[in-house]
Amino acid sequence: MTRYQEKTFPNRLSVLMQQTKRYRNRGGCSSLAADTGLSAQTISDLIHQRTRPRVATVLRIQVALEEQLRRRVRVEEMFPE
Repeated sequence: MTRYQEKTFPNRLSVLMQQTKRYRNRGGCSSLAADTGLSAQTISDLIHQRTRPRVATVLRIQVALEEQLRRRVRVEEMFPE
């Protein structure tokens, strides 16, 4: 297994963001960051798989996405691993 393969882990955060009106535009990371109280850099790092999310971070993102999508979002939908 290469170093790149060890570091990567799948996430569907950007796919779910594209399904919302608020987060699909160019300022989506900033909007999600504002709604969750996280930094835009943290959201960007998660989308680009530069970091693994903490449980508290996942829960904040989950609540924001559920509000925008108006449906239940399972954690496994955002971060399958």
